[in-house]
Amino acid sequence: MAQGKAVEAFEEELCDFLGLPNGCAVAVSSGTAALYISLLFLGAKDKNVAFPTYTCSALRNITTFASANSLLVDSQISSPNIDLELIDKNVDIAIVPNMFGIPQIINRINKPIKIIEDCAQSLGAKVKSSNVGLQGDIGVFSFYATKLITSGGQGGMIVSKDSSLIQEIKDYRLFDRRNDSKIRFNFQMTDLQAAIGPIYC
Repeated sequence: MAQGKAVEAFEEELCDFLGLPNGCAVAVSSGTAALYISLLFLGAKDKNVAFPTYTCSALRNITTFASANSLLVDSQISSPNIDLELIDKNVDIAIVPNMFGIPQIINRINKPIKIIEDCAQSLGAKVKSSNVGLQGDIGVFSFYATKLITSGGQGGMIVSKDSSLIQEIKDYRLFDRRNDSKIRFNFQMTDLQAAIGPIYC
């Protein structure tokens, strides 16, 4: 039950749910993998990555794995979400979680930084009638056992309105039996996991 048709169907189903064209989502092995790959493809190496002090430890871990510099940002006074007004001019990329399913309007503060919208806890939430995950350069979802839907305990999804970026990530995920020397990694979701995920939609 390796990656196959069920994974493709799960990707298309999430695109349909979010209102994205097919081909704008890529399923991966976990939400943490989704975050790491997103940083990798946004060129995070040696860049300053901001994320909230109050969040999952995965954000700190993946920033370190991506060879980026962590910049911790405080939460809002009246919300567990990151205080976007505290993101300063030194930030290159911001990871913006919608904590506990509470969505927030994401504005690019001070300069046009790259944004990863972390929707691990907010699948189905909306901002001004639009689904979360579409406000930044990349949206990431988790299907871990404690999330809103699960694909059997682990799993994640990366979405973007930039379909060419998604195709690059899919190429990176397809690691075996390639005819070039490009470095790739096995972050694949299995068909068994993908078949479980939509059952809970």
